[in-house]
Amino acid sequence: MKRSYKLYVTLLLVLGLMIVVAQAIYNYAEQKLYHEAILDHQQQTHKTIQALIQEQKYASMTLALSLAENPIVQHLLQPSSESHRYRKKLSNLITNINQQKGFKNLWVQLIDIEGNSRYRSWTKKSGDSLLAVRHEISETLNRPEPRQVMSVGKFTLSFKSMMPVFDDEQQLVGLVEVITQFTPLTEKLSQNTGIDSVLLTDKRYQKQLIKADASQFLDGFYVTNNDADTALLTLIRKHGVDRFVEMESYSLLDGYVVTRLPLKNTEGVIQAHWIGFIPQEY
Repeated sequence: MKRSYKLYVTLLLVLGLMIVVAQAIYNYAEQKLYHEAILDHQQQTHKTIQALIQEQKYASMTLALSLAENPIVQHLLQPSSESHRYRKKLSNLITNINQQKGFKNLWVQLIDIEGNSRYRSWTKKSGDSLLAVRHEISETLNRPEPRQVMSVGKFTLSFKSMMPVFDDEQQLVGLVEVITQFTPLTEKLSQNTGIDSVLLTDKRYQKQLIKADASQFLDGFYVTNNDADTALLTLIRKHGVDRFVEMESYSLLDGYVVTRLPLKNTEGVIQAHWIGFIPQEY
């Protein structure tokens, strides 16, 4: 009887241990599947972002080519140009472009052969040299050819489609630059996927962004997209900006799966951090 009781207890212990092990294996498998699902969704999100960027870059380059051949642009880049009437014509043209489907918050800048800004569609400020801030301008003036770059200027981080402009004698008179903002892309990502974004220009550029909105800086990082949710900015402050910009994969924070896509220029230098917030119930 005593022996049977010991055997019974032993069997119960073994059974209990098997249940615990089975539960642990199940939990591990479940967590692994969840982890793999998040990684797959993260990869798809990054592909979607890259596709949005490429689509916008293609459209802006096509527009830059068209503007480079426009007599208004060519006239404004002439050294002795009487510019007031032509500036107004160009501003009206850009306003009409921004009202068309596929374009929003598009900026246009004209740069002369000395690297000075001759016209900006988003401000009346002009005449300042850009060479010290943006090395790609001197490179394009020295080797006139179409160029697309992502860079930080004095106002913000943006994509630039640069096109050389020539006069009737095929002499270089300057560059036309179509500048694509990031807000239309973050808005489109939110509308299409439900993923909200905070785009942080790296803090290394804080002193360079002398014309940026000072209230948009977050521990030295510039909040680049105008549609950034206040609640998400509060969440970033709560956990610290460094946690987000140093993220290698993803984090589960306050009901969100948080991912990071570093945006790099052609030299491979990180310009900004695209932080995506996916509701955790996804």
